[in-house]
Amino acid sequence: MIRLGEAFKYAGQYEEALKLFDLAIQTLIPTDDCDLLDFALQHKGKCLMELEESDLALSYFQEALCIRNRKEDPSLIHSTQLAIQFVKENRNN
Repeated sequence: MIRLGEAFKYAGQYEEALKLFDLAIQTLIPTDDCDLLDFALQHKGKCLMELEESDLALSYFQEALCIRNRKEDPSLIHSTQLAIQFVKENRNN
């Protein structure tokens, strides 16, 4: 679902992408599957950024960062920190 959501996002079909990211998140939360949940949250945040929904995007990035901090994966943590920094810098413009 996440990859398909990304395909829709890159095709400019943001609403379809968001639906798929939501479906992925809803599917993963009850299972507490942190292996993929952070990716779904991160990609939804990116999609929301493209729609200029900065505050909402930031909340998804922050949730993804919490999971990634628990995973202790420096590259994933860094990726999300950069996304958060980008949102904060650009929502003030």
